Amino acid sequence: YNFYALDLRKHGRSLLPHQRAYYAKDLSEYFEEISAAIRIITQTDGNDHLIIQGHSTGGLTTALYADRGEEKDQINALVLNSPFFAVKATGVEKKLLNLFATWSRWQPGVKIPVEFEGFYGQSLHRDYQGEWDYTLAWKPIQGHPLHGAWIRAINRGHQQLYQGLRLKMPALILRSDKSATVSEMNDSVFESDIVLNVADMETYSPYLGTEVTVVTIN
Repeated sequence: YNFYALDLRKHGRSLLPHQRAYYAKDLSEYFEEISAAIRIITQTDGNDHLIIQGHSTGGLTTALYADRGEEKDQINALVLNSPFFAVKATGVEKKLLNLFATWSRWQPGVKIPVEFEGFYGQSLHRDYQGEWDYTLAWKPIQGHPLHGAWIRAINRGHQQLYQGLRLKMPALILRSDKSATVSEMNDSVFESDIVLNVADMETYSPYLGTEVTVVTIN
């Protein structure tokens, strides 16, 4: 198989010095480069079978693209790894996030005053307790600052999913067997999904279409 890695705008190698990482007002902003990548892969390079994989927010974005993107008919299958189908938060936290999302209509650049402990990043990078070597400027241990406009974009994407998509291609959903909330580095960080709620993935995966398979990874 030929493998292509796409860094969307304001992510990874595509992030420019003057840009705010991950900043977007709508997830459809990414459709332009996904379409361009698909045309390069299929038309320029001549690949005749396309499987798109998306992780976390990329899983949500990929699903939305597969439903309404310009080159959606070129996609033969989806693989979504721990897709971001719902926010993992308490009721109060969700209300606060929605408040910032609403505020972003007038001040889209407002930063959300939340701090991440960095347990997930520490479990990945080899400078801490992980095994992978990657550029921390692109993916900091404690994450990039989040903005109200991004939360609003995510909320809109979730609502589009909950209304039901009409994917014509089969979709494989991969998720952990459990989620955990942690306050220190321990085995749960390496054995559980500490970012998202796996029950949400199970609940909303059927909203993708009629040919959806969910596989639990122990």
